[in-house]
Amino acid sequence: MLKLLLIMAISSCSLLFANSIEKRLEDYFVASLSRYNIKEFQINDIKQLDYPNGWSAYFISLKYNIQERDILMSDVVFSDNVSISRDFIEIESKKSLKEELLKKNENSKNIVEESK
Repeated sequence: MLKLLLIMAISSCSLLFANSIEKRLEDYFVASLSRYNIKEFQINDIKQLDYPNGWSAYFISLKYNIQERDILMSDVVFSDNVSISRDFIEIESKKSLKEELLKKNENSKNIVEESK
């Protein structure tokens, strides 16, 4: 019984922490795009990264308004639950981790389009 309670407590803490990073990512994008009317923010997928260790890739989409037009934007951002990064570039190969992930994930594309 004690093991079950401990597992439930750990799971609850993990869920609360996961929700907090999602909220912090949303707050970051709302603040960085504050001149636009953010209508929708969604995390579509989360992938744990092997490298850099401790970081995750967040496949996001946002809908916002520019000059009375709704714009839908999809992107990938990275977080270690403390910092946010837009991309990681390997120095020697000059490969973009964001580009590699977007190639692998057909559901998320780094595009900006006008929504209808």
